[in-house]
Amino acid sequence: MIPPAEPGGPLDDTSFAALMAAVGPFEARPLVAVGVSGGSDSMALALLTARWASARGGVAHALTVDHGLRPAAADEAATVGRRMARRGIPHAVLRWAGPHPASGVQAAARAARLGLLAD
Repeated sequence: MIPPAEPGGPLDDTSFAALMAAVGPFEARPLVAVGVSGGSDSMALALLTARWASARGGVAHALTVDHGLRPAAADEAATVGRRMARRGIPHAVLRWAGPHPASGVQAAARAARLGLLAD
């Protein structure tokens, strides 16, 4: 992988494009999905991905998983959706439906999240 111009420094569009090229190839007008939790890292990734896709005539879609483990989770996912909408980034909430285990919840939630995003 190609690191940003300044290690530990800001990641600019050119450096991000080089990182994306390393995981490609992508179609000429890329349609990509990016998982976004609402934290600063995933928000930055969503913004960089959307700019990268748009510069190539494509679109990035943001996906947030609502695991349904906390009462506030649905509202938090909706907040992420509003933040994405303000930036013109399509967004969808994926919900983990069905029974949730009584133990091993973190591992089960991770597996569910990866499955939902992959689907």
